[in-house]
Formats: sequence, C-alpha cells, structure tokens
Amino acid sequence: MLIPNIVIACCVAVTLALSCLAADEPAQSNVTAVLIEKVAVDGRFQILGAPEPGGGNLSLKVGAGVHRFDFAFGPAAGSCATSGRLRYKFDGLDSKWHESGGLMRLTARFHNTAGDVVGFQDFEARGNSVGWKGRLADSSFRQRNEPVTVPDGAVELRLTLVSGGAAYTVGGMAVDDLKITPVGRNEPLFADDFEQGERLDEADGTPRGWQRGGLRRDVVQVAVFDKPRTNHALAVLDANVQGWGEWGMRVSLRDRIRAGEVLKFQWREMYGVGAGGPQVAGYERVPSGRYVFRVRAEYPLDATVLGETSLAVEVASPLWQSVWFLLACIVAVSGVVAWSVRLITRRRWQRRVERLEWQEQLGATAKSPRWVAAWKFAAEQARTRLLSVDLQVGRTGAVTPVANLEPVLLCGTTVKRATLHNFEEVERLDLQIGDAVLIEKGGEIIPKVVEVLVEERDGTTRPIVEPSHCPACGTPLVRPEGEV
Repeated sequence: MLIPNIVIACCVAVTLALSCLAADEPAQSNVTAVLIEKVAVDGRFQILGAPEPGGGNLSLKVGAGVHRFDFAFGPAAGSCATSGRLRYKFDGLDSKWHESGGLMRLTARFHNTAGDVVGFQDFEARGNSVGWKGRLADSSFRQRNEPVTVPDGAVELRLTLVSGGAAYTVGGMAVDDLKITPVGRNEPLFADDFEQGERLDEADGTPRGWQRGGLRRDVVQVAVFDKPRTNHALAVLDANVQGWGEWGMRVSLRDRIRAGEVLKFQWREMYGVGAGGPQVAGYERVPSGRYVFRVRAEYPLDATVLGETSLAVEVASPLWQSVWFLLACIVAVSGVVAWSVRLITRRRWQRRVERLEWQEQLGATAKSPRWVAAWKFAAEQARTRLLSVDLQVGRTGAVTPVANLEPVLLCGTTVKRATLHNFEEVERLDLQIGDAVLIEKGGEIIPKVVEVLVEERDGTTRPIVEPSHCPACGTPLVRPEGEV
C-alpha cells in the first residue's frame, strides 16, 4: 500500500516538535545537524543500514526493478529554532540542488467599506531570483511588472510583504521602488522609494506609512544598500522557521479608482527563499544503479553551509545485467561456437574424403580429368554503328572485309575497327553499311561483330558488295570451291 507524502511529513514533524519541546534550551551552535528520518520505497518504509566505516554515509539497498523513493528529512532534535534552509539532491538523477519548499510574497488585497476582502492578488517568491548571490548585499534587483484588475466594491488597497507564505519558510526578500499606476493614466496611484521615514539607516527603522505585523516583527527590517544601486528597501529577513513577520500599507481607493480598472504594479525585487522544517522529496521510476541522496542546511541569509548528510542508495541490477550472467552467457556462447566449429570441420573432411572417392570413380581422359569443368564469363558487348567496310589483302592474297565503326569504349579501350572474317560471315549476319551492331572482343582481345540490330534499320542502310577484283593490283578474284 502506498503511503502519501503528507503522512511521511507529518511523522517527521511530530518527532521534531516533541524533540524541541523536550529541550531545555534551543541549540546555539552555528552548525545545524540534518537528518534523513525515513525512506519509503514503493510505499514501504525501509530500515537504513549502518554508516559506512570511518563515519561515512548511511546506506540502503533494494531489489532489482524500477522503484519510487520518498525521502523524509529535516533538522535534528535541538536544531528547530536555528534550522537552516534545506536543499536536497539525488546524485545519479539530479544535476543541481532542489529547494525543499518555502514561499514569500507581496500581496495586494482589496477591501470594501465593511472591511471584507473582495479580491486579492499574490505575487509569489520561490527559490532564488535572477541575480541572487546568497545574501542581499551581494545580489542585484530585477524589475517586475504585474497587472491587477480592481474588483467591484473595493474602496481600500492593503499591501503586505510577508515572510511566512508557507510552513517553515526561511530566507530573505527585498522590494524597492514600488509604484502602482492605473493603466491609461500618467499620475501613479501610489509610489514609494522607501527614502522617507524614521531611522531608515537602522534595521528596525520604519518607512513612512508602513507598519510591522506578524508573530516575529524582528524579521521585518529596512535594508540599507550602497548608492548608486539603491539606498533603502523594504525587506523581510527570516532565519527562523517559527513565526513570521510582515510589512503592511493601506492605500485609499475611494473616489480615485473605479471597479474594473487595471492597475499596473511595478517594483524591483530580489529574494532567496527556501524551507527549514521537515520535508519530503519524492522520485518516480528510479532504475537500477548506485545513487546518493544528499541533504544540506544553509544559513538562509548568506548561504553558509551549516550541515549536510547523505544516504547511499543501491538498486540491484536485474539478473541479466549481472557479471555472473554475462560470464555464463560468454561460456555458453563459446561452447556453442566450439561445437559448431567442430561439427563443420568434421563435415568438411567427410566431404573431402567423399570427393576423392568420386574422383577415382570418374577417372580421366588423356587430356583432362572427367571430374573437372570450367566455365567462362559472358563477353562484354557494346553497341555501335557500321560506317564503312575496308578490304584488307593478306600476305597470301586473301581479301578480308574489315568494319569501320563509330568509336565505342569496350573492355577498357576505344574500338574503331573490327574484323568481319569473310563475306560469308557478312551474308550470315545480313550486315549492311549504316546498321546498328553489337560488338565484343574475342578472347578479350580481337573486336568482332556478333549481331546486327535489324529492328533499328531506318531505310538508309546500303548492302555490302563483294569485290570482283583485287583492290591492290586489280587482278580478278576467285573463290576456290569449298573455301571462304
């Protein structure tokens, strides 16, 4: 059964509260002890292991799988009054520190003639503002603008700067150059640069028209800065989780603002806000691996580290991710490979023995064995066109036709001429001048015409005429019977 985060937080809060009541005096040490009180995995509380040797981390080991973790943490007993700003980080999942909570705010409340609230707007401050450097003196202001619509029946606006926006809130917030202007008008309804008032150079000074309130009025102060950045600002500096304080101001709206008008709130602010009491941090779907959950307490007003603790968490790997499983797989695969190699080798030797027996049975001729055959690859062919035919006279007086072709690349060389062997070959091919032909190299050396593309004839081709006289000497040519 899953346990809600609020139940875990309540358990820790009660424990810490009883510890504080039992203490005779609050701790005055500048070091705040931080404890990880409880850890729930998938809704079940876990028993934490002993610290590592030498005073190291607490430890927690859980079984394989994807889990949900809930960490309940807070200040140790006796640290309640001086607990710092708590931040946490889950090394292995988080890349930066997270705030455990906390909220301060500037609030605008509208009241009617009976004093009842008819509308309000909270301008929240959580975590750190842009330019926050750990304390007010080192940080820089940022401008903020917010529109607010005036509700029906509003006759008074009450402004409050509150340190206790959420339980256990600690930290600091400063506001300067606060101005409220109705949209469409030039003259502001309210403006204050906090340079008028009593004893403004003292922390307990009071800007004109502002009043302190809350359970701890000492946290409501006037912040003093060096010029030219600013001089005085409204501030709440709260380093104690018990109690809260606020600045308050009343602004009359009667006969000045109508319902439905939009007010433009403008101010400059800086803040660093966190929480210092019991908190709960939850993480969903944490996979197997090694992690460290860290909790740090920082002094809320200058970020000095007051204390830190951690918990080493190990989520076991599934069986298939373990070293032993990997070794077993390697051994099994090696065995299968060895058996396969042995089987294949044996079959190859069997086939070789069988082939030797077949060779002996087939025997051989006087020139070659009967158990061997050879094949040639088909010759490469190229398409070209016959341009003309030359007559070539050999040393024996034989006249051979030679084809003149359009140059074409064949087997790495450019072919322009090819042998036609004799005129019987010309007749067999039905070759005519102008024909498209296919040629190849006999023995990859001598070009020859192997086919005439008769279907591409367009009527412009001419027959090749067999000569009657020698082209060299003019002697009549004769063809002996039975020769070509």
